[in-house]
Amino acid sequence: MSNIDIYVIDSSPDIVMTVGRALAIGDIGISSVRNLAEQVGIACKGGDKVRELRISGHGSQYGQFIGGDWVCDVNIHEFALHWAKLKTYFDPSCGLVTMEGCKVGQAELLLVKMSHYLGVPVRGFRTFQNDFIPGDEGGETRCIYYSCTRTTKGHTLYDENATNGFSF
Repeated sequence: MSNIDIYVIDSSPDIVMTVGRALAIGDIGISSVRNLAEQVGIACKGGDKVRELRISGHGSQYGQFIGGDWVCDVNIHEFALHWAKLKTYFDPSCGLVTMEGCKVGQAELLLVKMSHYLGVPVRGFRTFQNDFIPGDEGGETRCIYYSCTRTTKGHTLYDENATNGFSF
Protein backbone atom coordinates (compact mmCIF):
# COMPACT_ATOMS: atom_id res chain seq x y z
CA MET A 1 0.00 0.00 0.00
CA SER A 2 1.23 3.45 -0.86
CA ASN A 3 0.07 6.98 -1.53
CA ILE A 4 -0.66 7.64 -5.19
CA ASP A 5 -1.41 10.65 -7.38
CA ILE A 6 -4.37 10.39 -9.76
CA TYR A 7 -5.10 12.64 -12.74
CA VAL A 8 -8.63 12.47 -14.14
CA ILE A 9 -9.80 14.18 -17.30
CA ASP A 10 -13.22 14.77 -18.78
CA SER A 11 -13.99 12.11 -21.38
CA SER A 12 -17.54 13.28 -22.10
CA PRO A 13 -18.15 13.29 -25.86
CA ASP A 14 -20.03 16.59 -25.69
CA ILE A 15 -17.12 18.50 -24.13
CA VAL A 16 -13.97 19.04 -26.16
CA MET A 17 -10.85 19.36 -24.02
CA THR A 18 -7.84 21.36 -25.13
CA VAL A 19 -4.85 19.81 -26.88
CA GLY A 20 -2.57 19.97 -23.83
CA ARG A 21 -5.00 18.11 -21.61
CA ALA A 22 -5.77 15.59 -24.34
CA LEU A 23 -2.08 14.68 -24.52
CA ALA A 24 -1.70 14.01 -20.79
CA ILE A 25 0.10 10.78 -19.95
CA GLY A 26 -1.41 8.49 -17.34
CA ASP A 27 -4.73 10.28 -17.09
CA ILE A 28 -7.98 8.46 -16.36
CA GLY A 29 -11.04 9.43 -18.41
CA ILE A 30 -14.19 10.14 -16.41
CA SER A 31 -17.76 10.84 -17.49
CA SER A 32 -19.41 12.01 -14.24
CA VAL A 33 -18.91 12.50 -10.50
CA ARG A 34 -20.17 8.96 -9.97
CA ASN A 35 -17.66 7.65 -12.50
CA LEU A 36 -14.92 9.68 -10.77
CA ALA A 37 -15.58 7.83 -7.49
CA GLU A 38 -15.66 4.50 -9.34
CA GLN A 39 -12.39 5.13 -11.20
CA VAL A 40 -10.56 6.30 -8.07
CA GLY A 41 -11.83 3.16 -6.32
CA ILE A 42 -10.38 1.02 -9.10
CA ALA A 43 -7.04 2.84 -8.87
CA CYS A 44 -6.98 2.26 -5.08
CA LYS A 45 -8.22 -1.34 -5.09
CA GLY A 46 -4.93 -2.69 -3.69
CA GLY A 47 -5.29 -0.53 -0.59
CA ASP A 48 -3.47 2.50 -1.98
CA LYS A 49 -4.55 5.93 -0.73
CA VAL A 50 -4.78 9.14 -2.76
CA ARG A 51 -2.15 11.78 -2.09
CA GLU A 52 -3.33 14.16 -4.83
CA LEU A 53 -6.38 13.96 -7.07
CA ARG A 54 -6.16 16.34 -10.03
CA ILE A 55 -9.51 16.93 -11.74
CA SER A 56 -9.30 18.45 -15.20
CA GLY A 57 -12.38 19.93 -16.83
CA HIS A 58 -13.79 23.21 -18.03
CA GLY A 59 -14.47 25.68 -15.26
CA SER A 60 -15.52 29.21 -14.46
CA GLN A 61 -15.73 31.44 -11.42
CA TYR A 62 -18.90 29.52 -10.46
CA GLY A 63 -17.78 25.88 -10.68
CA GLN A 64 -16.30 23.15 -12.84
CA PHE A 65 -17.36 20.23 -14.98
CA ILE A 66 -16.43 16.84 -13.55
CA GLY A 67 -17.06 14.68 -16.56
CA GLY A 68 -20.47 15.73 -17.85
CA ASP A 69 -21.62 16.93 -14.41
CA TRP A 70 -21.52 20.65 -13.64
CA VAL A 71 -20.51 21.03 -9.98
CA CYS A 72 -20.99 24.32 -8.13
CA ASP A 73 -21.72 25.42 -4.58
CA VAL A 74 -25.48 25.28 -5.26
CA ASN A 75 -25.65 21.65 -6.42
CA ILE A 76 -22.63 19.98 -4.77
CA HIS A 77 -24.93 18.31 -2.22
CA GLU A 78 -26.59 16.34 -5.05
CA PHE A 79 -23.39 14.27 -5.29
CA ALA A 80 -23.05 13.63 -1.52
CA LEU A 81 -23.07 9.83 -1.83
CA HIS A 82 -20.25 9.94 -4.37
CA TRP A 83 -18.20 12.38 -2.25
CA ALA A 84 -18.63 10.03 0.74
CA LYS A 85 -17.31 7.10 -1.30
CA LEU A 86 -14.43 9.19 -2.65
CA LYS A 87 -13.48 10.38 0.84
CA THR A 88 -12.58 6.82 1.88
CA TYR A 89 -9.76 6.70 -0.68
CA PHE A 90 -7.81 9.73 0.58
CA ASP A 91 -4.91 9.71 3.00
CA PRO A 92 -6.25 12.34 5.43
CA SER A 93 -2.73 13.27 6.58
CA CYS A 94 -1.57 14.44 3.14
CA GLY A 95 -4.51 14.24 0.71
CA LEU A 96 -5.22 17.10 -1.69
CA VAL A 97 -7.70 17.77 -4.50
CA THR A 98 -6.72 20.12 -7.32
CA MET A 99 -9.56 21.45 -9.45
CA GLU A 100 -7.86 22.42 -12.72
CA GLY A 101 -10.68 24.27 -14.45
CA CYS A 102 -10.28 27.91 -15.43
CA LYS A 103 -11.21 30.39 -12.69
CA VAL A 104 -12.66 27.73 -10.32
CA GLY A 105 -10.46 29.14 -7.54
CA GLN A 106 -12.82 32.11 -7.47
CA ALA A 107 -15.63 29.75 -6.37
CA GLU A 108 -14.45 29.66 -2.76
CA LEU A 109 -17.72 28.36 -1.36
CA LEU A 110 -17.53 25.39 -3.74
CA LEU A 111 -13.96 24.63 -2.61
CA VAL A 112 -14.97 24.93 1.05
CA LYS A 113 -17.93 22.59 0.61
CA MET A 114 -15.89 20.08 -1.37
CA SER A 115 -13.20 20.11 1.32
CA HIS A 116 -15.90 19.50 3.92
CA TYR A 117 -17.24 16.50 1.99
CA LEU A 118 -13.81 14.99 1.21
CA GLY A 119 -11.96 15.77 4.45
CA VAL A 120 -8.86 17.10 2.65
CA PRO A 121 -7.78 20.50 1.30
CA VAL A 122 -9.18 21.48 -2.10
CA ARG A 123 -7.51 24.05 -4.32
CA GLY A 124 -8.45 25.78 -7.55
CA PHE A 125 -6.79 28.35 -9.76
CA ARG A 126 -8.24 31.84 -10.08
CA THR A 127 -7.49 32.67 -13.74
CA PHE A 128 -7.60 31.05 -17.16
CA GLN A 129 -5.27 28.06 -17.25
CA ASN A 130 -2.38 27.26 -19.54
CA ASP A 131 -2.99 23.98 -21.37
CA PHE A 132 0.46 22.58 -20.70
CA ILE A 133 1.18 23.90 -17.19
CA PRO A 134 -2.12 24.13 -15.27
CA GLY A 135 -1.91 26.34 -12.21
CA ASP A 136 1.01 28.32 -13.56
CA GLU A 137 -1.01 31.48 -13.92
CA GLY A 138 -2.70 33.78 -11.43
CA GLY A 139 -2.24 31.92 -8.18
CA GLU A 140 -4.56 29.61 -6.35
CA THR A 141 -7.14 29.46 -3.61
CA ARG A 142 -6.71 26.54 -1.21
CA CYS A 143 -9.49 25.72 1.24
CA ILE A 144 -9.60 23.32 4.15
CA TYR A 145 -12.99 23.08 5.78
CA TYR A 146 -13.96 26.71 6.52
CA SER A 147 -10.58 28.38 6.00
CA CYS A 148 -9.13 29.57 2.70
CA THR A 149 -5.66 30.80 1.77
CA ARG A 150 -4.95 32.67 -1.44
CA THR A 151 -1.52 32.67 -3.05
CA THR A 152 -0.02 34.08 -6.20
CA LYS A 153 2.95 32.17 -7.65
CA GLY A 154 4.01 30.99 -4.21
CA HIS A 155 3.28 34.20 -2.27
CA THR A 156 0.54 34.22 0.36
CA LEU A 157 -1.94 37.05 -0.10
CA TYR A 158 -3.66 36.31 3.18
CA ASP A 159 -4.02 33.39 5.49
CA GLU A 160 -7.10 33.07 7.63
CA ASN A 161 -7.05 30.39 10.27
CA ALA A 162 -10.62 31.10 11.24
CA THR A 163 -13.84 30.79 9.29
CA ASN A 164 -14.29 33.01 6.26
CA GLY A 165 -17.94 33.40 7.14
CA PHE A 166 -19.06 30.46 5.03
CA SER A 167 -22.06 28.47 6.11
CA PHE A 168 -24.06 25.72 4.50
